[in-house]
Amino acid sequence: MNIDRLTYRIYRLRRLFLLSAVPPVLALWLMQSAGTPVASVIYALGVLMPWAHILRYPNVWYETLSVSLVAAAVVCLAATVPAGTGAAAWLGYGLALLVLAFLVFICLVPVVALASLRGAERAVAFRTRRWSRLPAEALREKITAYPGRCDDTVECGPADKDGMFRMTQRNRLAAFEAPPDAEAPAGVLQPKPDENGKVLVELDSFAKLGRSDAVCHEVFVSHDEGRNVSVSRHEFTRVKGGTLVEYAERATGLPTGNAIGLWLTDHIADFLTSEIDRAEGRATRSHRLAGYHQLIIDIARPLSRFCAAPPEDASKMRGPWVR
Repeated sequence: MNIDRLTYRIYRLRRLFLLSAVPPVLALWLMQSAGTPVASVIYALGVLMPWAHILRYPNVWYETLSVSLVAAAVVCLAATVPAGTGAAAWLGYGLALLVLAFLVFICLVPVVALASLRGAERAVAFRTRRWSRLPAEALREKITAYPGRCDDTVECGPADKDGMFRMTQRNRLAAFEAPPDAEAPAGVLQPKPDENGKVLVELDSFAKLGRSDAVCHEVFVSHDEGRNVSVSRHEFTRVKGGTLVEYAERATGLPTGNAIGLWLTDHIADFLTSEIDRAEGRATRSHRLAGYHQLIIDIARPLSRFCAAPPEDASKMRGPWVR
């Protein structure tokens, strides 16, 4: 990760950085913790752990909050260790805390993930603006949806007599290959791995152009077979040296937890940044295109390999089951 992408990620996820630091810092303040050298290291790790998670896994905010809660629990437990404890005893305490943190984490992540999808469905609106060095006409052609557009991120079919056209969005949503016989969710085409081994899924929807003059470009998008509708609107303003584009999106049927996650990660601004970076032909700084890596999957992958059942012909294989 270069310095440009690092500084962008810190700024774009600033709300998540601040929120994730609250539980461990609050735990440290409430426990009135002793300042022994070993304890201070644990306290520092507890505070910095959620931030390290954000930098490595920027697209799973609910997992970051799980890490933050686990870090707060570790700080509380470490604060109960007597001040005169020796280094050997601290090592035992540290191992016990590590095991406990692991168990709490793998139980907490699914709970927080499910909670993020709960809450009353509501209409939400987001707005952001970015500058581009491209002229307005060229930028509009690169980042808006219209019949006939086809590139590596969006494919739009021809418009029918009512002006509706099929729109397929390509997203890399995972860092592992899906089984060849895996069933795709409703509205999603068959997942397939790309050249980097990440799963490429294609989200299918229908869209219709609203106002589409040179200044404003508005698109109505129907998701989930018409159950949810979103409206995206680009407004282009010619300024010295390029174009100022303001992007707004309104959506219905979004769970409250999901809406909070989009706000925490500044999702709309990150989306527009990725579109402008791609239009300008530069390496994107956006983390939404980095793939949805998860710490819990990275932990589970080696464990699943170790615990997997032995193959039928184990004599020809190498693995933990071979004696």
